[in-house]
Amino acid sequence: MTVSRIRNNKGHLLEAGWQMQVVQLATLGGWTIAHMPDNRPGRRTGRPQAVVGDTAGFPDLIMLRGVEMLAVELKTNSGRLRPGQQEWLDRFDQMGQALADIIGVACGHLGIDERSAPTIESYLWRPKDVDDVVERLTGGRFVELVGAPTSGQKRDSA
Repeated sequence: MTVSRIRNNKGHLLEAGWQMQVVQLATLGGWTIAHMPDNRPGRRTGRPQAVVGDTAGFPDLIMLRGVEMLAVELKTNSGRLRPGQQEWLDRFDQMGQALADIIGVACGHLGIDERSAPTIESYLWRPKDVDDVVERLTGGRFVELVGAPTSGQKRDSA
């Protein structure tokens, strides 16, 4: 990706540039990353990319590390969610909560530490959230690359 496609003419980070930064941080943090291509018609061909299923609004990135799974939607600081995006994030949240409930009961009965149990989380991340992103993806280990982290924060609902 060229520098001209990372920032707009005002110097603001575009979503593609933001995604590159998040993917780099995730890689540094040991995450395996999958990106779902946008199913809207492409600029070159005018045809949608070949994707099967109900993918409208599917999160930009799915990340796995050990037993952790993150579903992440990326937007610019002023970007708005398109139809279906909030619904997908909500579905991942519901799955994560159901899993946490089941694990909480099972771990309580078996005397197992819940911190080693699988998790599913969803986030809406914007460039202004970079400190939280660094903290979540790297545990703050790569702070010097992007700045000092603050405490992690779940996605906003805007």
